[in-house]
Amino acid sequence: MQVFAIVASIALSATDGVSNKAVIQAELDRARGSEAETLVEFPNGQWPVSGALFVYSNTRLKLAPETVLVRTGASDQDMLVARHLGDDGKLCLRDVNCRHGGYTQFRNIVVEGGIWDCNSNGEEVTQVMRLTHGSDVVISNVTFRGATDHMLNLSASRRVAVVRCKFENPVPYTGDDLLFWGEYTPGDVNRYEAIEAIHLDCADASGENATWPSDMTCVEQI
Repeated sequence: MQVFAIVASIALSATDGVSNKAVIQAELDRARGSEAETLVEFPNGQWPVSGALFVYSNTRLKLAPETVLVRTGASDQDMLVARHLGDDGKLCLRDVNCRHGGYTQFRNIVVEGGIWDCNSNGEEVTQVMRLTHGSDVVISNVTFRGATDHMLNLSASRRVAVVRCKFENPVPYTGDDLLFWGEYTPGDVNRYEAIEAIHLDCADASGENATWPSDMTCVEQI
């Protein structure tokens, strides 16, 4: 696969997470609808990022071992989420109305190196990466850090390789029981400490019920 865009050094701010998110997302958007590979290389250093980054098919993210991305802002969100285009060519938000089931939402995503720090305060439901309903994923030499929920969610995906990765510093969840158990008594809290490093599940109402569509697609060929 030929390289479509090489970003040798994107300019990031050491203090402005909003600006960093915009700069990184602009480079990731180059892959939208492209059949060629988009390579985004990150500079060394520690960089705040204000919200979720959306990655598309045929994208390779390359970070140096000492590069750190730190999620900032208090909200329930993941750091890296696979996103796809709908039949009309517009962004599909992958909500309950999404009909792109099976392994059709993305393919060919590679993440190499770096430290991805979700930086959760414990009151949020956060995951570092959520790449579901797709195929051909390689995650290598990545350190996952600081999430309350699953560190790496690969439900309903196939042909996946996770190589030489580290999972560290999980944050116990202290929010409502309702978020995890479906039952909540006001004043109760759930010390949710059984965090999964890698989450592999079928996309159905009893398992990964928020991975739309809930069409029973399961993980295969890990």
